[in-house]
Amino acid sequence: MNDRLAQEAAAQATLLAQNDVLARLVAEAEQHPEAAWMQPRLTGPDDATTPRRWVPRLRASDPGRPGRVTSMTEGVVMVRRDAFNAVGGWENTLFLYHEGADLGWRLYAAGWSGWYAAGIRMHHPLTAPARHALYHRLAARNRIWIAYRNLPALVVPLYLSVWTAITLFRAASGGGLGETLRGMREGWTTRRAQRHRRMSWRTVYRLTTAGRPPIV
Repeated sequence: MNDRLAQEAAAQATLLAQNDVLARLVAEAEQHPEAAWMQPRLTGPDDATTPRRWVPRLRASDPGRPGRVTSMTEGVVMVRRDAFNAVGGWENTLFLYHEGADLGWRLYAAGWSGWYAAGIRMHHPLTAPARHALYHRLAARNRIWIAYRNLPALVVPLYLSVWTAITLFRAASGGGLGETLRGMREGWTTRRAQRHRRMSWRTVYRLTTAGRPPIV
């Protein structure tokens, strides 16, 4: 890593809001033994602002509401070691973007759930992921990859149809359309090389009842 990237990484580091954050996350885990991961609330340095993309559920208008969730914010999360190891940990070929969706689905498939501990806060600079050119390509590619890795065959086209529409709309209005299309092409042409871990329909049901069906 060169000096510029090292300085940027240091500037974007997630910081503990209080000294007891880790202890409180452990206490939350003890109160929710069914949950494989504890997701604290991520805020800006002002300890209040939480962009919608940092709330791990669809209904993100109230970031202060705790509850069961199906996805995780990869940059700040506590995962039970036994559950993490049992499902194979992070999928390193996905780096960067959507590793949390992939891991969350695998943990649900193994019978776990996730918990959003909204009362426990961590701080992170209020930056947009699209500031990096790689974001558009890798985010689009990885959406296709995680679908083919994890979803039942009948669900894959539904999931990809929804996310293709959302991704293209965002790219067309916010920039990065060319990189997004390249990422989609890369993901589509390499999709059959992905290792399948198809979740059961019971897992699809559990994800749906938890508030996020695996099509969005």
